[in-house]
Amino acid sequence: APTASLAVTAGTLGSNDWYTSDVTVHTSGTDATSGIASCTADPLQTSDTAGATFNGSCTDNAGNVGNAAPLTLKRDATAPTISASAKKADNMAYTAGTWTNQDVLVHFACSDAGSGVASCPTDQVISAEGVTTSSNGTASDNAGNSASASFGPIQIDKTAPTVACGSADGAWHPADASIACTASDGTSGLANTADANFNLTTSVASGTETANAATNSRSVADLAGNTATAGPISGNKIDKKAPSISLTSPAATAYTLNQVVAANFSCSDGGSGLASCVGPVANGAPINTASVGVKTFTVNAADAVANASSASVNYTVVYNWSGFFQPVDNLPVLNQVKAGQAIPVKFSLAGNQGLSIFAAGYPVSQPIACDSGAPVDDIDQTVTAGNSSLSYNAPTTTYTYVWKTDKAWSGTCRQLTVKLIDGTEHKANFKFK
Repeated sequence: APTASLAVTAGTLGSNDWYTSDVTVHTSGTDATSGIASCTADPLQTSDTAGATFNGSCTDNAGNVGNAAPLTLKRDATAPTISASAKKADNMAYTAGTWTNQDVLVHFACSDAGSGVASCPTDQVISAEGVTTSSNGTASDNAGNSASASFGPIQIDKTAPTVACGSADGAWHPADASIACTASDGTSGLANTADANFNLTTSVASGTETANAATNSRSVADLAGNTATAGPISGNKIDKKAPSISLTSPAATAYTLNQVVAANFSCSDGGSGLASCVGPVANGAPINTASVGVKTFTVNAADAVANASSASVNYTVVYNWSGFFQPVDNLPVLNQVKAGQAIPVKFSLAGNQGLSIFAAGYPVSQPIACDSGAPVDDIDQTVTAGNSSLSYNAPTTTYTYVWKTDKAWSGTCRQLTVKLIDGTEHKANFKFK
């Protein structure tokens, strides 16, 4: 029989006796006598396999057949599979192209269904701040095929934003103070663009004052989640409280005409300080008692930032009344007189106050019950008059009101009311015979 043999005539041999392309196996033979007539056709291996066995034979011209020794070969023309994924230091997944403030671990996973994985990249830790374009890795199989994968971009920012704010200006303010701030981030950028410029403001309640008011605070974040806090900024002087006023004189009472009464008032301010404290007269000076009637005494105060306050008291100035003079007795006496007589009702107002001293419609009288228990005193002086009238006697500083009574009042009792323009009323009771 002829001698037959198998040999690879086409194909790329990689590592570890693995072919990495299609393989052609050729059968050849020799025959020293009649010569080779034919050999089996060349087979072509086109699929990956871990071990394919080939057989072949040759026939000589005499019909003898010679078989070749079997040939086994391995083929792997497929590159390994490789993929890349990433997670942050907190073990949470990381998405490429997003900002994080943690290190990023890139993990490569490799597989090969043919010759098997020969090498797979180890995990890569990316910790540099800024943008890393990609993390790359290459896998190889035992046949020498390779494949690469990349992950990126990876964006890391571990630095908090920079925040700068002004400070308290040391001046007093009548309203809440506002302090300007700026913020920036040179790596990932601010998460909120409005944080680039903002104000911190105090919040002092109305009616209070403080030399150390603090502003609010604000958290500024970048796109990677780093934060910086602006404020609070203390030391702001806010005065929303008007000065305090103490007014003790005049009091809400009655003073006599031309009575000397000293004004007594003071002002204070615990914030920006007192700028003014003004009354109708200076503190310690006499108040106005030069005329009768109701009067108002007002003190106005202001502080250094124009908070203003006022305090007022109403007081009354009255005539210096000392009661009725004889022949009229003061209450509770019943002054007894014959009805129809004119009675001289005398009194003093400590000087000549003019003849317009009576309130409109006064003096008047009205019936009263005759009190049997009241003392009775006869009026021993009457005058002749056709009508009631008022006069003033300068030497005695006495007023005389001639009251013309009515004969029809006989057997009754009446009360005479003298009301002055200072608002005071003075009464006397009469019994008519």
